[in-house]
Amino acid sequence: MATFADWLDAPAIRDQRLKDDIHDHKVRTYYHWIHEGVDFISLDNASTHQFDAPQLQWLTTVLQNDQHDPAIRALVVGMHEALPRAWRETTA
Repeated sequence: MATFADWLDAPAIRDQRLKDDIHDHKVRTYYHWIHEGVDFISLDNASTHQFDAPQLQWLTTVLQNDQHDPAIRALVVGMHEALPRAWRETTA
């Protein structure tokens, strides 16, 4: 985290985090930002914990919000590996 802290708290990421939750000042290795109707989502599965419960809950909330936001036209999701099959099947 320390190595990438400046990038993980870049203005676009920080602004989106605070737009999602005005009280959320915690920098994380997963984040998203919305630009011109596209939600860019970056997930972190590089650690030994892979997709931990807090990250999956956060992703679920982001996707639910996107689903109900008519301004969102597309998603771009980046990560180190594809989502586990079991998670895809339970959220479909």
